[in-house]
Amino acid sequence: MLNVLLTFLIILILFLSVLWKSKKSEHGESFFDKEYTNTLKGLCSIIVIFVHIPVDKQNLLQDALGSFAYIGVTGFFLISAYGMQYGVEHKESYLKTFPVNRLVSLLVPNFVVNIAIVLVLCVFGKSVGLSQILGVNDYIKILLEYCLLFYIVNLLSRKFNLRAVIGDVILILWVCLSSLYLYLSKDGDVVSAQLGWCYERLGLVWGLVLIRHFAGIKQWLMKKQPVKWVISLIAAAILGVAYEINKEVWLWGEYLLKIVLGLSIIIFYFLTTVKIRLDNPVTRFLGNISYETYLSHGMVSSVVLLLFPDLMSGLYVGAVVGGTLLFSFLIHNLDKFIIVHLKKLFRC
Repeated sequence: MLNVLLTFLIILILFLSVLWKSKKSEHGESFFDKEYTNTLKGLCSIIVIFVHIPVDKQNLLQDALGSFAYIGVTGFFLISAYGMQYGVEHKESYLKTFPVNRLVSLLVPNFVVNIAIVLVLCVFGKSVGLSQILGVNDYIKILLEYCLLFYIVNLLSRKFNLRAVIGDVILILWVCLSSLYLYLSKDGDVVSAQLGWCYERLGLVWGLVLIRHFAGIKQWLMKKQPVKWVISLIAAAILGVAYEINKEVWLWGEYLLKIVLGLSIIIFYFLTTVKIRLDNPVTRFLGNISYETYLSHGMVSSVVLLLFPDLMSGLYVGAVVGGTLLFSFLIHNLDKFIIVHLKKLFRC
């Protein structure tokens, strides 16, 4: 019970920190602007931490949150797809610098974190190899695949003056078909990361749909928002219970229901925040370091376990969250320095 209370306290502190200095936005002016997406990235990164707590350090509340933590990676994919399409539509030279910008922004933090992990392993006397330095996170691999297809589709669309819907259909088909293929080709009970994030990658579709129909979706969210909020809460709760009961049922439960549940949670979040401006030093901090948080939280969790093997669950969760944020802050500043100089070198 004490572990659950400590975990609840951590969540409460984070929740109140995010709400700090929040303001009403009656007309939804801030919906999905830079500050909004930054806050969402920060929340997604915190959610992901909860799913990777070692089994012997889990507790009831943490495990409950962890069951739905896949929505965090879905959120990352959603924001990425939205941001890329937004860049094409609003920045004249976006495609020209897109390959270098994407590669530098995605791979520099990956390799910096890899090197940091290797150094930590060396400190603890663990064996290391070159593959641990040169390895690329599964999430980044999927995003790079999408970036490549996105770049090719947009270049061809401009060259041959193709309708936007053609490019959208190609991108959506790739995401959906690759997701289904990865699920159907799985061998036994394999985690989604090993499947190439077959559930979570659907966030790329949601992000593209959001920006293509932004005005209509925003208007729908704003109209009768309190009623829709209650309905979406009930729907998400029902789907959550249904998923917990059927999550081992092939296709229907562990795939389709999980995807629909994820979408329902996203809609609930949008309805909750569409009229709120969430922007304060905490949300900016969490959002700015969210990528490094995602990449490094597993390593921090292992280090905390090595240093404090007997730490109770609630304190362990707090130590992992706090340690990850501190480590990510330090790595983020190093990443920024390297990225800025590399972009200057390539004149991006």
